[in-house]
Amino acid sequence: MRFHFLTLLPVILSLATWASAENPGDQVLEAREMVDDVLTRSYDHYSALLERREALSDLSTRELLEELEDRLEARKDPPRPFVCGCGLAYSTQAAKNACLNSLRVGKAQA
Repeated sequence: MRFHFLTLLPVILSLATWASAENPGDQVLEAREMVDDVLTRSYDHYSALLERREALSDLSTRELLEELEDRLEARKDPPRPFVCGCGLAYSTQAAKNACLNSLRVGKAQA
């Protein structure tokens, strides 16, 4: 007696689904582990938020603003020197302009 594969396929599939439906043991354990992970993760998240809130509650608004201003000032780039065409560096624009004027006067006289 010969059986065709197409006639056995629905029987095999139905037996496979019935067997997996009858043994939900692993799936139940995985679901419980997922719930435990979610619960512990949310607890850790809230505890970190509470720790931050407690640390910030000790500081006044004025202290926070002063700290932010100090950090902003520390971030600023140092002022760049004004470099003349001759290669000398000056701390002000006026000194640089005086150097440029002296160079122009020197060229005009030569």
